[in-house]
Amino acid sequence: MFLCLNFQDELRLRMKLPGDIHHGIVVYRVVRESPADNAGIQPGDVITHINGNEIYECSEVMELLETKKELVVTIRRENRQAFNVLIKPEY
Repeated sequence: MFLCLNFQDELRLRMKLPGDIHHGIVVYRVVRESPADNAGIQPGDVITHINGNEIYECSEVMELLETKKELVVTIRRENRQAFNVLIKPEY
């Protein structure tokens, strides 16, 4: 679906992320035609919440993806306001 990087201060500096983001994971790559791609997730997006829960590690995202349930993903992209996308699992 996508590769991600855990959120760290070094990563924040390299990517020039907004200072008001204190948790989340950075999407590194999105697999074409995957549920994440179909939902509009892009490399560089920061996933801060899934189904309203704060996200801190890539492993949390992978566990949720394995449930095969629809996920409401909160994203920060560049300096824009947070927005939600719906990821529908592959069946």
